[in-house]
Amino acid sequence: MEVSTVVELVLMGLGRGAIYALMALGLALILGILNIPSFAQGEFYMVGTYFAWVGLSILGFGPFIALLIAAFATFLLGMSCEKVIFAPLRKFGGGEWLVNVFVLTLGLSLVLQNMALVTAGPLYYGAPYFWGPGIVDLFGFRISYDRLMIIVLANTIIFIFWVFLKRTRLGRAIRAVAQNPTAASLTGVNLSRIYTITFGVGCMLSGIAGALMVAILPAYPTMGIIPLYKGWFVVIIAGLGTIGACIPIALLLGVMEAVGLIAASEGWQTVLYLIIICILLILKPFGIFGKGEVRGIWEK
Repeated sequence: MEVSTVVELVLMGLGRGAIYALMALGLALILGILNIPSFAQGEFYMVGTYFAWVGLSILGFGPFIALLIAAFATFLLGMSCEKVIFAPLRKFGGGEWLVNVFVLTLGLSLVLQNMALVTAGPLYYGAPYFWGPGIVDLFGFRISYDRLMIIVLANTIIFIFWVFLKRTRLGRAIRAVAQNPTAASLTGVNLSRIYTITFGVGCMLSGIAGALMVAILPAYPTMGIIPLYKGWFVVIIAGLGTIGACIPIALLLGVMEAVGLIAASEGWQTVLYLIIICILLILKPFGIFGKGEVRGIWEK
């Protein structure tokens, strides 16, 4: 295999990995703060793709505005779902609310899928390109303009998210709630507000991932299933609730996928992931970097 081919595959894998990282960050954030194993994240990915397509093809906006529309829409939808569905269950569900919320996220997934089916139909909606047509020659290696922008923007968004958690007052409040909700509330942190914003941010990250992929994977009602699986693969391997470790693990898996296309089909890569996860759950049940902080779900 030529070196140029390998480098081009690695670049493609970095794009995939950045999308998986956005999905995994949303899942890990919601799991780490709210203790909710969300199986509806794939549908927020789907919603983000639809809104990006509407912004581009229906409203005629540029790519940045379409991306902002998708991010804002999924953020609002996520906060609405937390307020209307999860907050009452957390308040009145009693000690078994975590068991109920697991089933509830599956139900929310089906509701969002069927809403998309009724609203947009079973057709595929995509764009010939998001950022622009053509191939970019990057130091002698070729990559499409859309894939290059996915790498740049997805990693930029990940960096902004990381700065938000580390440097802003709201981000510090979110991290305080993750460490000890009771102590955080005693210092004046509004837990209900933090839960709502956190769920919205987690859904927004998935929506942005879907929006970035609109020119590569068109929007359709059940498109979020595979990204959801890949996001959970990353979270389980990295460690439940371990947000920072999701980024290198996702990028590594993306590169492994792309390079592995030469040796095996897409289906065999999924089998390999499942074998790795099975071995990992036996040897390190909290993941490679996990330390067992998120115990509520395992205890249930």
